Amino acid sequence: MDYLRAKQAGIPNDLTRTLSDPNLFLEESVANFGISSQISTIAFDPIQSLLAVGTYVALDGTPGEVYIFGLKRVQVSFSLERKASVKYIKFCDKKLVVLDSKHDLTIISLETRTVALTYSPPGGVSAIVAEAGLDWVFLGLQNGDVIAYDLDRCVLSPFRITNLWKERSTKAISCPVISLALHPRDIGTILIGYLEGAVVFSFKQNKPTLFLQFELPPGAPGADADPATINTIRRPKLAHATWHPTGTFIMTAHEDSCMVFWDPKDGRIIQTRTLQDSHVHLPGGPLGISPDAAGIFSVREPIYKVAWCSGTNPDVTSLLIAGGNPTAMPAKGLTLLDLGATPPYLTSSWEVLSEHFASPKRQRILPTPTAAGVIDFCLIPRTSPHYDGANDPLAVIAVLASGELAMMNFPDGLPLSPTYLLPVSLSFVHPTVNIFNMTLFDRKRWLGMEEKREKPPIFLEGGSALIKPSRKYEIRPVIQTAHTDGTLRIWDASHADEVENPDIIEVDLSRVLLRTGGLTITAIGMSGMTGELAVGMEAGEVVIFNWRKAAPFGTLKEVGSPDGPIVDLKARADPKIREGLLPLFMLIGNTSPVVAIKSSDIGFIAVAHGDGQITVLDLRGPAVIFTSSLSNLTKEHSGKRLSFHKHSASANSNTADPTRPVEVATALEFSVMTLDEDLFSSISLFVGTSTGRVGTFKILPGDAPGGVYKVEYVGVSNSTVDEQAVVNIIPINIDTGELALASQFALLGLRNGVKVPGALIITTKSEVRLYRPATAKGAHKSWGPGEGGANVCVTSGVVQLDGYGMALVVIMSSGIGKVFSIPGLKEVKEFSVKGKIEKSRLSEARILATGDIYGPSTATSIVALTLFGKGTAAATHAARKDELYNPLTPPPPRPTISNFQWLSGTQHLTLADFDLLIGGPDRPLSKIQIEAARAEKAEAKAQALAEGAGGSGSAEGAGSAAGKPVGIWEGLQKGFNERTKQLSNMGESMDRLGESSSAFSEEVAKMLKEQKKKALLGGLKAKFF
Repeated sequence: MDYLRAKQAGIPNDLTRTLSDPNLFLEESVANFGISSQISTIAFDPIQSLLAVGTYVALDGTPGEVYIFGLKRVQVSFSLERKASVKYIKFCDKKLVVLDSKHDLTIISLETRTVALTYSPPGGVSAIVAEAGLDWVFLGLQNGDVIAYDLDRCVLSPFRITNLWKERSTKAISCPVISLALHPRDIGTILIGYLEGAVVFSFKQNKPTLFLQFELPPGAPGADADPATINTIRRPKLAHATWHPTGTFIMTAHEDSCMVFWDPKDGRIIQTRTLQDSHVHLPGGPLGISPDAAGIFSVREPIYKVAWCSGTNPDVTSLLIAGGNPTAMPAKGLTLLDLGATPPYLTSSWEVLSEHFASPKRQRILPTPTAAGVIDFCLIPRTSPHYDGANDPLAVIAVLASGELAMMNFPDGLPLSPTYLLPVSLSFVHPTVNIFNMTLFDRKRWLGMEEKREKPPIFLEGGSALIKPSRKYEIRPVIQTAHTDGTLRIWDASHADEVENPDIIEVDLSRVLLRTGGLTITAIGMSGMTGELAVGMEAGEVVIFNWRKAAPFGTLKEVGSPDGPIVDLKARADPKIREGLLPLFMLIGNTSPVVAIKSSDIGFIAVAHGDGQITVLDLRGPAVIFTSSLSNLTKEHSGKRLSFHKHSASANSNTADPTRPVEVATALEFSVMTLDEDLFSSISLFVGTSTGRVGTFKILPGDAPGGVYKVEYVGVSNSTVDEQAVVNIIPINIDTGELALASQFALLGLRNGVKVPGALIITTKSEVRLYRPATAKGAHKSWGPGEGGANVCVTSGVVQLDGYGMALVVIMSSGIGKVFSIPGLKEVKEFSVKGKIEKSRLSEARILATGDIYGPSTATSIVALTLFGKGTAAATHAARKDELYNPLTPPPPRPTISNFQWLSGTQHLTLADFDLLIGGPDRPLSKIQIEAARAEKAEAKAQALAEGAGGSGSAEGAGSAAGKPVGIWEGLQKGFNERTKQLSNMGESMDRLGESSSAFSEEVAKMLKEQKKKALLGGLKAKFF
């Protein structure tokens, strides 16, 4: 049968050759791009310059993951041990603290890039706080207790704060800890938020110093002016509590979206407000939300997160708030309250302080590009990790309810593109990817495509990428991802060698099309030799880009009528780009969606629309050299050569039968080969349709002057099984076993009269056909019946291995892939992509000639597979990871209390004192201390051995010089003396240990005595000052 198929196809040679050995094929995953699931939280470390992202549990039950990103392609990922989502992430110098939805605490070591430990706290965790430079992470439990975990010793501290609110209010049924916040300057004070209110707790005094509970009297509007409850006493539940950057004030946010500003000295309310109104705690105030025409009141969003930001001067502050706006508000985003300089606390009246929070200098919305609300955000500080990561931020990354990211400049809120600021994987969710395409680029062409434009300052500069082989492959797999906001990003998706050009190239269709809506991209075509890009839109436009230097801004004007088929777009280039992919022209006139695009390496582009129209563009003009409908590819035309250069596209095959679906093109391919009985090769265009037909066209030089080409219809080949859509068209050279694509080298061969004997491999959903175009019958092979359509081909391609041959690879709808020989179409190998490529999106997978398969593994990620694996990819990936931690950049010292705070009675607490208060006197030695003790002991032992060897050697030398050998009794006496000396040394060591213990006890007693003295002096200072 294999021999008969070869004879029927007219291919005398076995093109598969040694690739017919199934042992050469081994499918395995080699790389992942993107985020596996929806993002839940995000954190940034300005010291190490790293960004961490946590995800929810995937739809298939995969546990949440933690991704750590650095400069360029630096990326390390970790999976949670249990099926849980990531709730909290915090960088703490060498460690990354992770809390998941199952209340497990995971510590990731940035030095070793491994999970150091996983700890299950004694109860459900409802709040957590950790800081860079501290060895402790404080956990607020659902029972109201607060415990401390030692990150350095990896043990639970004996320190515990019991439920303070339940001690104050015994009638409280449930008082979980809602939030925790350490004082930004006084390490000895913590703000604990309970469901009923907030408590200021002093570690130094080991007792609460202030209780805060917000109560609305009857008639006070608050945030929810409900007529049914406005005349009652209300105590809104607490949602969040935070400190002013200097610790001068406290702000609590409540479930009704009220914000209350407190004086931490005496607990008095300075101001209450919502995002729109102030003084909402006073009776008779204005109603913040008015009812609509039907008398229905709109509700407010809850306040998801609040950050009290500061500039280089901590007294110049602003509030960044997620949530709190009415749900009917059309604009979504973050709210910024610019408070300006904080009035001096000592010299300012109560009215001045109240007005400071009631009337911000500026209030604005930082809008997000989508209608989804913001549920979390992460500020990007310039240098300091302190002040809760909100000191002098330059940007903010918002996590939307849809799982996407939105990055904005701070404080003006201008949108920032992730092209140069975020890694490739995060670009998949900024916003989500609609479709993607793969192109094999020539290495030299790709290295020359370095965009020159104005770039924002880069804040991700940490880590060091794993060193890979350099210049292993001359062909670069370049991916083009189309996003829902009309942006298209292009980058190198290589995995086996060094990525020499790791930058992302971005194309913004909204700027080119001059609109903000209707930007869905439906088709992409890109040339790997010239870099020309064609983008098809759902609205029917086709935009062409090419790589060039930009003309001076303002020197170009649009040429051509907006009503014509071609509109010049050179004047719409981004003025910030000096050299890059710039718009060339746009094809208009058809409003049906673009379903397929093929961009050749020789200056021709084929476009297929959803109404069955086919258009061929010549970029040399540019000019439209062919437009026709697929209804003209009839059997009557088979074998005739007709020019459709001026043919009308108004007719369609469904005019006779309205119930018949429109025949559209599903595959396009350019080639250079000899057709039928021609005596010369020519440029050919093959069009595969949704009914299984393949039309053949020739592109020839035209008769008119000016070098205009024309297109001639040659014939059509029909399906031999049923009318199933064409999946792929693969032209091959039957003599050399190479792809017969329309390359620049093949075009040069036409001038020299080189003939390319070619054939086509046509894969449809039901069969594969192998024939000599245009109308030869050839050979075919049916996929055969399958249960539930399991044997439906969804994607295909040809793989080549230098020196081995070529083979056909197809992937079925069941997730089973098969390798076939050429031309015999004998099955060589079967493999599976189940669980690796999303089953519902198998048709989007791309099979490259290099043997790589790229396909969507989730809605926000793409997996790279190879058919020529070694079986060691998983082990290699686990063992070799990018470097993350830089030991030369330790965290800066924590800010301390000011002179005024010291004069007012605040005691200064050092980190050593804080560690003693939290860890206790019995705190175990750290690993560094243990290693230092071992090194000291080993050094002392080596020194003792050296001294003993030196003394023995000198004695022996003296004895031998005197000619007196050492006797037996003398040797025994010497050994006895050595033993006595060692025992004496051990006794001295024990004496020194006793003295050290006594001195330690005296120091602890002395410190406690000094603390009592400081407390007394602090009280006296508070009275007099």
